Amino acid sequence: MDRTERGIATWVTLLQAHATVVDEVEATLERECGLPLAWHEVLIRLANAPDQRVRMLDLAQSALLSKSGVTRLIDRMEGAGLVTREPGEGDRRIVWARLTGKGADAIQAAGPVFVRAVGEHFSRYLSEEELASVQTSLRKVLGAEGRSDEAQCSAHLSRGTCGVSAEAMELAVTAAAPARV
Repeated sequence: MDRTERGIATWVTLLQAHATVVDEVEATLERECGLPLAWHEVLIRLANAPDQRVRMLDLAQSALLSKSGVTRLIDRMEGAGLVTREPGEGDRRIVWARLTGKGADAIQAAGPVFVRAVGEHFSRYLSEEELASVQTSLRKVLGAEGRSDEAQCSAHLSRGTCGVSAEAMELAVTAAAPARV
């Protein structure tokens, strides 16, 4: 297989693995917590933001959604009582999304479920070295394309992982770590 063929084969495998794992993690979050994965992502970002709020435009960019997509998403989350909208001080064009108490409770409850689901459907199949290699390789691509994943990662890691205490994360990781294949 030449470099071009290997690149295409690797790309297709990455997309297939991503779709499979995302589907499984989302199904687990929905089944056990009633949270779609996109909601979970927004709640993590809000929980780890200063004052637990983020400008809607920044949320759209960090969650890889269009402005209208994030507006619809926040509409649904606001209807569920997980977030509120706040006008910008001094600039009516700016709108903030803020985490509510109910949203904070939801992300706290979902944290161990998310960690366990990622462990069950992704990381248990890879050794520590393979995980480090995948992360290094993908960061290299992001860096070369002018995108840093540090902001993305920091949203997940600033509170242990996904707003989960270190103790709860350790329990979830241990429970999700049967023998590696």
